[in-house]
Amino acid sequence: RFAAVAFSGEPIGFPLTADGSAIAQFLRQLDPNSMPVPGTAIARALSQAQDLLRRDPKSSEHKRIILLVTDGEDLEGDPIAVARSIGAEGTTIHVVQIGGRTPERIPEVNPDGRIVGWKMDRNNRPMTTALTVEGERQLSSVAEATPGGKVIRAEKGTTGIEQIAADLKRQMKS
Repeated sequence: RFAAVAFSGEPIGFPLTADGSAIAQFLRQLDPNSMPVPGTAIARALSQAQDLLRRDPKSSEHKRIILLVTDGEDLEGDPIAVARSIGAEGTTIHVVQIGGRTPERIPEVNPDGRIVGWKMDRNNRPMTTALTVEGERQLSSVAEATPGGKVIRAEKGTTGIEQIAADLKRQMKS
């Protein structure tokens, strides 16, 4: 069962479901205009994910994993405190860190997860992302605050999600 929380300054959530295609459709329909409040509110997104898990009656019977995919740090909330609360409930947070300290182009990813080009701004210039030293520390602390949480850094040409997906498939089989 899966849920999804998309975020910038404010999160938008889709509740837990066994319908993977419904989650995929939710994510495919997102675009920058779906997120009218700019920013990177990781603490709010994690809180919403925690709330989705708490409200679902079946989630307490299963292993719970939150996969946080981000290219930035939270400058307005306390994601580490939220992560500690989530970890205290036995939920794991894995962080996929997109980008590093050097500004990198943001890939355009098709519905199959393959990179098909590069995101461009309104002036047709490549969009870039970079993470500060403090941001990297914050993301590591978020993962470390939960049982078994880890940070995956996306390598150039990949999103990093493939590594987590393979790990989750192994866990589902066992």
